[in-house]
Amino acid sequence: MIKSLAISCLLAIAAVSTATAGTSGKSSKAVAPMAPPVACPGGIAYNTVEADYVHIWADEGEDLDGANLELTYSPFAHIYVTGTASVLELDGDDIWGYTAGAGFFTPIAENIDIVLEAGAQFDESETIFYARPHLRAKFGCLELHAGAKLYCYDDNNQWGGFVSAYYEVCPNVDLGVTGLYTEDATSIQAGMRFKF
Repeated sequence: MIKSLAISCLLAIAAVSTATAGTSGKSSKAVAPMAPPVACPGGIAYNTVEADYVHIWADEGEDLDGANLELTYSPFAHIYVTGTASVLELDGDDIWGYTAGAGFFTPIAENIDIVLEAGAQFDESETIFYARPHLRAKFGCLELHAGAKLYCYDDNNQWGGFVSAYYEVCPNVDLGVTGLYTEDATSIQAGMRFKF
């Protein structure tokens, strides 16, 4: 009886030892894997400096080439101011133009804003007022703008439509392209945008 009891105890100890073999006796906590970094973090950009090459196909007259520099700054939530300076070459002469405007933006979804911008465009011969209602959206590294632009001349008004696409190629630097269509001309501009 004692002999069989001793054998049973030894077998139980051996079973427990085998089951716990390889453990240090310390409890270990499972470590969750780190989440991958978010591609192109940050929202829709309203603090930017942009430099572009511009080409215009005019319905009447010759095509134009030039350059455009734009600054946009948001000093307060939902408000931004913007200004541009551009130069176009026509018959060997440089034609300078400027714009100044302000905009209001508010989100309608997590990554989509509705925007209303208004201002004035100045060149050597006239001043044109404009309004630019549009949407802006950001999907990962891609930011899209699309909407309309109303030009108010002295004698008539003219509508146009535009689409812009910006792609972040490194932190705070985007490559961008914009197409603009009006009744009188079609233009494209392409360049680089710096976000601050």
